[in-house]
Amino acid sequence: MRDRACAISHSLLTAIVVVARTAALDAQVVFLNPIADAFVASSVPDGNFGGGGSLGTAAGALPKGEFNTLLKFNLSPVKVNFDAAYGVGLWMIISMNLQLTASKPTNPFFNGNGAGPGGADVNFAGRFFITWMENNSWVEGLGTPDSPGTTGITFATLPSFLGENDETQGPFAFDGSITASVTYELTLTPSFFTNATEGNTVSLLIQPADDNVAMLVASRTMRLGGFPVLRVTALPISLPEPSGLHCALSGIVVLAAGRRIFRAHA
Repeated sequence: MRDRACAISHSLLTAIVVVARTAALDAQVVFLNPIADAFVASSVPDGNFGGGGSLGTAAGALPKGEFNTLLKFNLSPVKVNFDAAYGVGLWMIISMNLQLTASKPTNPFFNGNGAGPGGADVNFAGRFFITWMENNSWVEGLGTPDSPGTTGITFATLPSFLGENDETQGPFAFDGSITASVTYELTLTPSFFTNATEGNTVSLLIQPADDNVAMLVASRTMRLGGFPVLRVTALPISLPEPSGLHCALSGIVVLAAGRRIFRAHA
């Protein structure tokens, strides 16, 4: 009886492991680059920098002033891909990650230019926030640090795109790198999660969270690559067939009952 119970227990454990592995293999991932991105700078409040090649986030206490970054993603491929993989409405986003690739601040417009050992260009370690913005109507623009644009999002107009329903998360830590790609785990806050699940446009705002951070990262127009990437992962939400996890869990209950009966008659 004991040997049989052990054999059943081993079989159930194997079934659970198989189900867990199957769930992991069922995960689908969609990678997205921004459809628009830009930074805004307090030093030129009416200037647009949507074509700058880099995206700056920096504390207002630094010599060149405050920088904020905006990113816009089209999530319609997320819904299309997951609907095709799992069936319409039979999936759930389980994680969203934003990958950013650090870049040297080689233009004197940015904080960190010429500040490193021997005059090398550096970024400054610190913290930042990421906010999901309900309003996606901001325009990228074409301005650059050497030639600020007159149309598109600016530091002065940014507040008009912010609202009480925006959802902020963080702070996140930036290590001051000038080359590394770092992935930041986003929190699936309610409206952000719903917006993404419906395949809508998603706007993210990156702002300084302390008085030290100066982070420059590649934009979608960076010629050397390293573009921002939003990684969206989903799993099916349909229940497994009775032969899967449900049976395994039911078997555990039966096995436990069997052990109690065996002990009672031992």
